Amino acid sequence: MQGLDASLYFQTLDAMDSMLCVLVFSSPASSLSEELQTILKMLLTFTGSKSAAVRSRVLRRIQRLSHFLARCFSLEAWPEELSRGCYREIQIPILGQLLGHLILLSSCKEEESSHVALDALYSFYRLICQRESRTLSEDDPEHQEVQREWLAESPSSSSLLHKASTLAVACTNYLWPSEKTDIVLTAIEAMRDSSTYDKQVASRVLDMIMRELASWLTDVPSIVRCIYESLKYTSTVLAGESLNSLLVLLACKYPRELAFSMVTHVPLCDSTALDMWELMFFQNKRLTKFSTELIKVVGSREWRHRRLISTTVVHACKILEAVQDCSNAEQLQYSSLQVLQEYLRCPNLRFRSLVLMGLITLLERPETARKIQVLLPDVMEALQDAHKYIRMKALLVFQNVMSHMERKKASRTALQLSEKLLPLFDDDCSQLRELSICLFKDLMKVVVCCDKKRMKNKVWRGLVPLFFHMRDQNERVAKVQLSKLSSDMGKAVMTPPG
Repeated sequence: MQGLDASLYFQTLDAMDSMLCVLVFSSPASSLSEELQTILKMLLTFTGSKSAAVRSRVLRRIQRLSHFLARCFSLEAWPEELSRGCYREIQIPILGQLLGHLILLSSCKEEESSHVALDALYSFYRLICQRESRTLSEDDPEHQEVQREWLAESPSSSSLLHKASTLAVACTNYLWPSEKTDIVLTAIEAMRDSSTYDKQVASRVLDMIMRELASWLTDVPSIVRCIYESLKYTSTVLAGESLNSLLVLLACKYPRELAFSMVTHVPLCDSTALDMWELMFFQNKRLTKFSTELIKVVGSREWRHRRLISTTVVHACKILEAVQDCSNAEQLQYSSLQVLQEYLRCPNLRFRSLVLMGLITLLERPETARKIQVLLPDVMEALQDAHKYIRMKALLVFQNVMSHMERKKASRTALQLSEKLLPLFDDDCSQLRELSICLFKDLMKVVVCCDKKRMKNKVWRGLVPLFFHMRDQNERVAKVQLSKLSSDMGKAVMTPPG
């Protein structure tokens, strides 16, 4: 775009900006909030555009409008129909979403757009303070900090995001609860694969929120529902880790509110929900405060009477209670082992998955690990399950339990288990291949003398698939075969069987 065309284009945009401001300013007091909401909602739909040019144009419009609003809200003299106190009653329901998008855009790839977004954010900060009848005094320590951050040079996108975060934190005392929630929800939704926002930027925004969680957290149910919906459409590791970290923090700080929210908004009906429930039950392979609060919620007469708890969640709590009972090694109830065994044999894969996660948790303590060995035959059957994550968890159980078994019992188990592992060497899932090969290597070390001949037969059967996996497409699988198995296999097959 050059010459007259470029000049006409920018003149047209300036004229549109002026018309936009006149439209807002001339609106009657009764409809001003509605007019602002309509305009900003329309502009907001374009902030996530894949086109950098579109984002740039819409940010310029938001910037001009933010300057106008901040300036007008600070004036003593308004039109006759808008008295000085009247603007306090003006509401912009979409303001929280708008601030969330501006925070994210303040560190976008286009430097000019980043500065425009940050400038608009600062104007809205002034507007919010004026809305709450707070004068921006030069002597105010908080305002001085904002000013220092605002005037500092920002050579990098991370510096711009830091400025945006400072403004966001400064706003927290003056934002309404719903506005704070909308900022949090916008950052969570930015993690979705369909979002055009940089996932690292969104992750840093969530980090900022988690550092000041008490200031930002106003609506746990909405946040939990948004995490659930976003995890469904999230495939990047960074996004998943950030959302899970937020969920874990909620469980630590607000276990009861989270229990209510999970029961109401996260039905145990798909893999995303299952992952969330397992994370809440067994954080870092330990039972959580959330687990205790959930059992209280499920046992509440009020909730049962209102029929807000699904039968699936009730079954999940039975599994959880059984795991908790088994964690007490001194007073182990064998009825709890029977409960876990029943659910391991249940056709519902979600229940089987929860039991296996519970067993992995129990295996962290040697005294409880020895008590649950009665369940190993059922766990071994799970290695033939049609679902890969069930097979994966069953492998993890055996990987952890073998070191807690008596030598002779471990040797017999190794013979049975090695037979089940051979088909997994050729599994489509590279993680399953790697884990099964590692476990096979460990099994060869625990076999006692009387079982070595039988084990040697199984080792010979595994040689051919292991040979082919020396060129496995997954480098980790190939390295496992080469570095960890070479010496062990060599010792075990010095002479062929028979």
